[in-house]
Amino acid sequence: MEKTSRFNYIKKGIVGVCAATMLTGLCAGTAFADDATKADDSGTMTSAIAVDTQKIGQISVTVPTAPMKAIATVDGEMVFGEYVFTNNSPLSVQVTKMVFTKEDSINLVKEAGNTSNEMLISATFAEGAAAVNLADCTEENNTTSLPGVSAINKGAEGKISLTGQLSNVTKDIINEDLSIGTVVWTLAAV
Repeated sequence: MEKTSRFNYIKKGIVGVCAATMLTGLCAGTAFADDATKADDSGTMTSAIAVDTQKIGQISVTVPTAPMKAIATVDGEMVFGEYVFTNNSPLSVQVTKMVFTKEDSINLVKEAGNTSNEMLISATFAEGAAAVNLADCTEENNTTSLPGVSAINKGAEGKISLTGQLSNVTKDIINEDLSIGTVVWTLAAV
C-alpha cells in the first residue's frame, strides 16, 4: 500500500476543482448561446446596456463624535459651538430629520414659563433660516419640517448652530457635565 502524502491530496483537490470549473464554464456557454440575440435580415442587431448605480447613492458623511457642549452664562444663556457635517458622498446630501431625546433632569420647553430647569433650545441650519425648536423634534412631537436646510455638496461642509436659554434653575442641575439629551440625524441624498 502506497502512502499518500498531504501534498498529493492537495494536488488531487486542485485538479478536481479545475475540472469542475471547466465543466461549469462549458455548460454555461452552451446555455447562454441559445438565448443570444441574432442579427436580422439587414445584418444588424440591438444589445441593451445597463449600469447598476446604487453605490453612488450611498451616503458617507463625517460628523463629530464629541458631544455638543454648551456653556451656560450667569444669566442662563447657553453658548454652543457649531455642529459640522462633512459630505464624503458622491452626491449632495441634506439633513431631512432630527429627533431629540431629552434627559429626565431637564424640562425642554417651546417658550419660557415658570417650571424649574427650563431649557429652550433652537437649531438653525443656515444663516438667516428659521430656527427649529428642539421641543418640536422629540420622538412624540416630531412633526416639524426642517426649514432652511441647504444641501451639502460633495466634499463640502454643512453647519448647524444651536442656541439656548436656561431659566428657573435649581441647585440639583448644577453640574460641570450636565447631560441634556441626544440627537439622531437623518440624512438623504439629493
